[in-house]
Amino acid sequence: MLAGLVSLAPIEGDEAEFHIFLGETHRRGRGVGQAATTAMLQRAFGELRLTRVVLKVLEANGAARRLYQRLGFQTEAQGEVSKDGTYVGLVTMALEAHRFAAGQDRSAIT
Repeated sequence: MLAGLVSLAPIEGDEAEFHIFLGETHRRGRGVGQAATTAMLQRAFGELRLTRVVLKVLEANGAARRLYQRLGFQTEAQGEVSKDGTYVGLVTMALEAHRFAAGQDRSAIT
């Protein structure tokens, strides 16, 4: 059963942009997004040897922003984007490989 999709695109040099979409709202809040995000970041910084992953998230999506912060992402910029004819806040966040590795080390200890 498909719950959504995650991707790293475009990959340019040692950096990529992370995208996630969970289509079925009843699957949200069950850890699916966290598991998918963590797995993709492990691949990005492991197998793909990227040094930096960036993402954009709607400012109003507090749950996603908290997850990204727990994983080590830091806010780099804030702006706006048109959604359904209305401008809404958009946050750009980034995670460096060394910050992700340090967070994974802490997770293994606790």
